[in-house]
Amino acid sequence: MAWRRLLARLPAAARGHATLASAAPPLAPAARAPSSSALLALLPASVAARILAPPPRQLPPPSAAAAVRCFGSQPAAGAAAGAPPQAALGEAEFHAAADGALDALVEALEAYVEDADVADADVQYASGVLTVNLGRHGTYVVNKQTPNRQIWLSSPVSGPLRFDPAPGGRWVYRRDGRDLVHQLEQEIGGLVGRPLSLD
Repeated sequence: MAWRRLLARLPAAARGHATLASAAPPLAPAARAPSSSALLALLPASVAARILAPPPRQLPPPSAAAAVRCFGSQPAAGAAAGAPPQAALGEAEFHAAADGALDALVEALEAYVEDADVADADVQYASGVLTVNLGRHGTYVVNKQTPNRQIWLSSPVSGPLRFDPAPGGRWVYRRDGRDLVHQLEQEIGGLVGRPLSLD
């Protein structure tokens, strides 16, 4: 019956009012069951309004792609990107670009730590991971992340950063446009106290 369905939808606080209505003397067998509007008239206006109100609209869950995008290095919609986007690289193109960038960094950093005579410094490169140990100044790790098509930097100064390919063979941090090469030049040159040029 309609009145039983209405009773099931009532909030707990309003069920007492409905119970009073249902506790009324039973109707004669020939009498008709009360209509929905008659039952609603027995309830306080605020409770009746809540029953008649449409159920709240529920938003669909966010898609997996949107969730991944939130945690990537891409800026949020409407945010100013620091560098123009580049079309996604295929795996072979990514390896060629990333290996070229890392090879150039290895050569320049090896020469730099040797010329600057940085105590306990060491530069190692293997399997796409460049480790630059600057002794008491800390250690930098620069490595390829093939699934993301990114180069990741772990810095004792700025922490973890993720760099995407950009036009001109550059690698940029999309949130503010920082360039990987310039970031290393500023940080390492500042720590060691001697200018560093990686271009």
